[in-house]
Amino acid sequence: MRRIIPIALLIHLVAGPVLADAPPANSSSVAAPELPLPALPTMPSAVLPPPKPAAIQALDTRIEQLLSQDVSHPAEPKVDFAFLIGDLDEDAIPAIAQRLEQLRRSIDGRGALGFLERARKAGSKALERSSGPPGQGGQKGKPTTPHKAADAAAREENGDWLQFALALQKSSDPAWRDLVQVYGMLRMLEALRSTASVRVMLTAYGYFGELVRIDLRRAIGRLGDRAVPALIEAREHDARKVRDWARRELEAIGRAIPGEAVSTADPDVLADVLLAFGRVRDVDAARVILSFVASERVQLKNAARQAITAIGEPGTWHLRDAYESATGEKPSRSWDHKRLTQELFRLHDRSRMTAVHELMEKGIELAKKGDPTQAVASFDQVLARSPLFERRSEMASTYAAYATELERTEKLDESLVALRTALRLHPETAELQRLESRVATLEGRILAKRGTPDPFILRRAIDLDPTNSAARDLLAKLETRTLTIENKTKRYTAAGAITLAALLAMIWLWRRRSAVPAPPTTTVVPNGQNDETGDLNP
Repeated sequence: MRRIIPIALLIHLVAGPVLADAPPANSSSVAAPELPLPALPTMPSAVLPPPKPAAIQALDTRIEQLLSQDVSHPAEPKVDFAFLIGDLDEDAIPAIAQRLEQLRRSIDGRGALGFLERARKAGSKALERSSGPPGQGGQKGKPTTPHKAADAAAREENGDWLQFALALQKSSDPAWRDLVQVYGMLRMLEALRSTASVRVMLTAYGYFGELVRIDLRRAIGRLGDRAVPALIEAREHDARKVRDWARRELEAIGRAIPGEAVSTADPDVLADVLLAFGRVRDVDAARVILSFVASERVQLKNAARQAITAIGEPGTWHLRDAYESATGEKPSRSWDHKRLTQELFRLHDRSRMTAVHELMEKGIELAKKGDPTQAVASFDQVLARSPLFERRSEMASTYAAYATELERTEKLDESLVALRTALRLHPETAELQRLESRVATLEGRILAKRGTPDPFILRRAIDLDPTNSAARDLLAKLETRTLTIENKTKRYTAAGAITLAALLAMIWLWRRRSAVPAPPTTTVVPNGQNDETGDLNP
């Protein structure tokens, strides 16, 4: 008995950690094939890249055209800002962000605010004169409504403040120019309708405050759900006034809580909302995020997994509850939040990826048996179901072998497709250049077979892989054929020249002989005949 106790204790010490790391015995994971633990995804960066010189130049052109607009009336006719917002792309955002930051340092805030107030009042009066008949805000008389101030405010908000400002025509005043620039760039950002552009719009509120607050609020109302991701991120902004304002705006549009924020039919917006929750590490949103980690939409699944990974340890209890709900068993206590996240992802992937892994294993076995044709057929099904399958690099050598088999039977086009697939699947290693060299060689063979040889491709194949004898042989044949053709061309050209010279000589001789005058002929006159009349002499 004394001997049994130490042995049992030793077994417990050795096997205990192993059993602790294993998934629960009664969970559904036992019945399914074991999958490797998926790698934890990383959150995409929200930092803007440096602006491109071409984008800066394009922005300067648009702003100068905006400042030179001749607007005589604040309301009618409405200015067409297509020159400002047309053909915009994401490259404009870093350039605009840089320009706004520069204006933040140089703008005369008080002067710009004064111009804005003047523009708003002038625009309100212009809208009042054109809004209705006399007695109701028309051209004659005064409005009789008891809500005169409210009506005036509504008219101001409904008008185009950028056009109001342009109608002042104060191009010589720096404060006016800065005001127009700020409002013009905000109009451009709104037209882009992306999360990145809305982030810059909210940053502009931190820069300019009351100068842009009301107009930004109107823009967010027009953007609707597209503004939600940036507003969620702005709740953790460095500036307190931006944080408070973002919370108020989310409440105003009914997107203050996670369940409301994901109530959108736009998958792009929904993915950005999930990423926004991850960036601010919103633990309250963890349950909502977890509901998308097994989504059939790859975009939503990836965004949810990036977000829940970014939340990290604060969301551990939500992960444990989700795992227990899915398996009916509690996860191992030894799992930290990273391991727990991986196990949860693997659990969701198991039902969807089981068939994929079975096809993968079947392809590997066929490849080992020397049947690359059937192996590739199996791998094709894997890639069709999961184009970004994590083990796809293992297929590259089989596709390359299949390409070799096709090349032997002169199926060059099919072989090239297989080689390019292998190139796409191949990991970044030293063998990659050899594969690229094979692709270039095969392209050279196809062109030569079609009668349009290209030695440049073959030289590139040799540069990629100096040991590529097939490329060297084909290049040598092409150069020999070219030299032979050149020699034949020279011989044919010389023979043609000689023939032409002989022909020209013959023509010259014939023309010269034709030009020699004939000798004069002598007429014999009989005796007694007149030379002129032919009469006989008497």
